[in-house]
Amino acid sequence: MKPKTIQLLVSVQNAEEAALVMDLGVDCIDIKNPSVGSLGRPTFEVVDEVVNLVADKVPLSAALGEFSEEHDTLDVRLLKLPLRYLKWGLSKLGWPMPFVNHVREVNGFGRMIGAAYADAKICDAPSLPKVACLASRLNAPVFLIDTFQKDGRSLFAHVSVAEIEHLREMAFWGDMELALAGSVKWEELPEIKRIRPNWLAVRGLVCQEGDRRKPIDPERVKRLKQLLN
Repeated sequence: MKPKTIQLLVSVQNAEEAALVMDLGVDCIDIKNPSVGSLGRPTFEVVDEVVNLVADKVPLSAALGEFSEEHDTLDVRLLKLPLRYLKWGLSKLGWPMPFVNHVREVNGFGRMIGAAYADAKICDAPSLPKVACLASRLNAPVFLIDTFQKDGRSLFAHVSVAEIEHLREMAFWGDMELALAGSVKWEELPEIKRIRPNWLAVRGLVCQEGDRRKPIDPERVKRLKQLLN
């Protein structure tokens, strides 16, 4: 079943950007450190500052990094903040049981998300269907498809529209919403609207010059909101 509207999640790197996108009416604010990877983990201090700024006005999420490399350095204070979603990358985790055990240990059911990488073969991550099944088992609220490598290629360089539509049905039957990310380009928005995920998650698309490491451009956010629905 396709949602009537596509909700917009924008990833920010500090409280200043969070204030900007909140005023522009985005549907969810994600906090990450784009300089250290696809799901680069921000510091606790940055996340806490955004939480205090936004309060309960807009749902919040945070990136936690790559599980295989960073789960043992997680600042557990992040788990105690009022974040709706917590996202781990699953690179170098062909066998996902350590992630499953982690979710159980921290009682992350219902808000912890293991990102499914469309370029899974590049980073030795579980396949998209495998992550969809895993996410359903863990009661994940959202099935997120992203890309690990930020090399200018988008989600659609690795997975077809037909494959995404099949995964959307898997998410539906697993009682999950579908979120698409992965360096989506302006010219690919018609395909996004055709697929009609519950969420479009972006960073680079709304940054100055399309560079995810640069500040967010409010005009790009406004344009994207207008084009989505």
